[in-house]
Amino acid sequence: AGLAAILLALRFMIVNRLTRISRHMVSVTQGTDYSSIDPLKVEGDDEISVLASSFNVLSERLRKKYSDLEEEVGERTQSIKNSNERLAHEVERYRRSQEALKTSEAKLQETSMFYRTVLDSMQDPVAIVSAPGGEILSVNSAFLEFYQMESAVVVGEDYRDIICESGAEGALAG
Repeated sequence: AGLAAILLALRFMIVNRLTRISRHMVSVTQGTDYSSIDPLKVEGDDEISVLASSFNVLSERLRKKYSDLEEEVGERTQSIKNSNERLAHEVERYRRSQEALKTSEAKLQETSMFYRTVLDSMQDPVAIVSAPGGEILSVNSAFLEFYQMESAVVVGEDYRDIICESGAEGALAG
């Protein structure tokens, strides 16, 4: 009977405590929420108590690390959201710029066609020349006929070279 009492006391003092620790650890490892691990109850001042205390320290460190990671993920998520918002504003600004550019190009095309129509309807030879360089930017049909030249040869040339080659210096003075 004495041995049975000792075995029963050993079972209560050691085996039951180790079983509780083991079940608690299994329960924790099967869970998915590591942000709030329940601490083990520490009883006594023996090796089993040291084991339970060590588990509690580890679980607190894990909880703190988990909390820090959640905070970091939150900060990074907010940073990404802010970047996405800035990018969306830039994309919208770019889209509006593209629309404005298309509108401007269309107006420029209209103006260019009007200018070309007016220029070609003139009976006198006309050349549009850049200042101060004297580069011919455009000429009308009357100019090409008068100087008997092609537009590709004239445009981009210095008007003085064209006038002097054709011998029509007097036309400029008049």
